[in-house]
Amino acid sequence: MSHWTHIVAAIDIETYKEDNNIKTIVEKLLQNAPKITGSERDANVFVNVLSGYNYWIGADCKHCEYGNTITRLECGSFQCQADETYKCPEGKYQTRVVITIVGNLRDRMTEQTEREYNDFLNYLIKDCGFDIEHETFKIVKWKENFIMDIKQAKNLVNLVNEYNRYEEILNQMENGYSDEWEFRNSHTGATVDFISEEWEEIRTMIAQRLYSVKNEIEKLNTWNYLKLIIQYYQA
Repeated sequence: MSHWTHIVAAIDIETYKEDNNIKTIVEKLLQNAPKITGSERDANVFVNVLSGYNYWIGADCKHCEYGNTITRLECGSFQCQADETYKCPEGKYQTRVVITIVGNLRDRMTEQTEREYNDFLNYLIKDCGFDIEHETFKIVKWKENFIMDIKQAKNLVNLVNEYNRYEEILNQMENGYSDEWEFRNSHTGATVDFISEEWEEIRTMIAQRLYSVKNEIEKLNTWNYLKLIIQYYQA
């Protein structure tokens, strides 16, 4: 009879990379990461970008069409070939991602899987230059009916990402009074103001959806320790 080991992990990463293609960039870097192995297949690794943005720059020269014309001046300032009426583009970037690992690993002992997981973490820090903001994992031996298939794993990843998104929205709503908020269309610039009662209703709807997503995750809790992922986002 084959010996099985199972791993679930969630790693909150600060990449320090200001790029709208951050998901692709991280996925490409992970192609060279140490594998968390099994004799049949390796653990699955997923990358999810946090919603919104955590870095803003008023004049994003790095991604401007005139960026390659910049010259540095002796006074410490700089100039480029853009016309004086040219409006410099602003940059809004999300530099943090959550890496999720799920694996059903055949012919592996828990000690070997833990070593390979630590090698994976070291690669993120030393080779990629990332910082690990938060991290949780669980490695267990095989138990009957405790196998999560790839469809469940992908569904879990999507739900955790949605949970994180709604939680971040609620956290942002804690800043300021309700009558200081407005909804703004990033394309047209149109805004809509809400009275306190309407704003509280919106908060309640988001909180209800957050609770619903949490319940959906717990229904997928084929392994009891999968609730660690929820605790991770609540920490």
